Amino acid sequence: MKKKAVIYTRVSLEKQAEQGISLEAQLSQCEKYAELQNWEVVGTFTDEGISGKTTDRDGLQEALKAVKKQKGVLVIYSLSRLSRSTLSTLTLVEELQKSKADIASVSENIDTAAACGRFQLSVLAAMNTLEREQTSIRTSMAMNHLRSTGKQFTTHAPYGFQFIEGKMVQNDEEQSIISTIKELREKGMKQREIVVELESRGIKNRKGKALQQSEISKILRRNQ
Repeated sequence: MKKKAVIYTRVSLEKQAEQGISLEAQLSQCEKYAELQNWEVVGTFTDEGISGKTTDRDGLQEALKAVKKQKGVLVIYSLSRLSRSTLSTLTLVEELQKSKADIASVSENIDTAAACGRFQLSVLAAMNTLEREQTSIRTSMAMNHLRSTGKQFTTHAPYGFQFIEGKMVQNDEEQSIISTIKELREKGMKQREIVVELESRGIKNRKGKALQQSEISKILRRNQ
């Protein structure tokens, strides 16, 4: 009997499509990998325009549920598509292995069904997090310098706030929308369901367009 495979793909930015790792490119590579391993693909799931900083993503959660049920293997293009956090990555691996399921990364050629694959995964995940944290530290140092000089260090205030005479103050209208989003989430609605609900209410983003799932994810992450 062939091993069952579930494919998961993700992009966080539109420009990634131009860098050769679009959803279509990821799916194609994952399908080829599964075929070479003689695995049967039984499902594909995706998250579009969502950061890898959180694992609370609808597509990922559905993929995890499916692969656990099949006791199969979750095929991803690279570890960065799964998570940007070492702890989150290893937690997901442990979670799947408890359900007798595994993870296979195409670009890193890792399959956690083997001990060697599990070791490679922990090393690569650690390196991935180290690079991210170093970038964060450099950015934070630059921001702190600008703050110390009393300068406005960005032209884009976080959702729910606005700049007035160089000072960041609350935007009452956006704060009300944030409260609505949190209430819908607390009722158990998934992010894509929240998108539909907000659109039905005529709630728009700053550009006058319907709020996207990536925006909802960012708002929830900042207002936990």
